[in-house]
This record gives sequence, C-alpha cells and structure tokens, in this order.
Amino acid sequence: MRKAYREIHRRNVLHGDVRAANILVSSNQSVYIVDFELARSDAESILEDEMIEVEKLFAKIQKELEQGLVSK
Repeated sequence: MRKAYREIHRRNVLHGDVRAANILVSSNQSVYIVDFELARSDAESILEDEMIEVEKLFAKIQKELEQGLVSK
C-alpha cells in the first residue's frame, strides 16, 4: 500500500479521500487505490496529511492481519 501511494504522489497526484473503502487488495496481495474523484495535483500540506492517514491505515491493516481478523 505504501508503494502504491508513493507512486501516485511521485506523479504529483494527491488522492484526497484516503480510507479503507478506497483500497482494494487482490488475492495475490496487489494493492489498488480507487476513487480518485477528489484527487488533486497540488498542495504540499495535503500530501503530508494524506501520508499520515496512509500510515495509520497501513498500521491498522497490519494489526488486523496479525490478529487474524482478515485473511492474507
């Protein structure tokens, strides 16, 4: 997931709506980021806020995987 967000940010695109509902994970563990309706290509402060949210979401998913709440 981090790699996916780094890639869209490398392209100077900010998703604008980071939440679990906009992250899809395939059976082979590929991550897809969807719903770019609010995407923007500016505002560095938004990038910082979004990366914080991505890190929180990643930590939550990692914890759920470790606890067996979701399957790999």
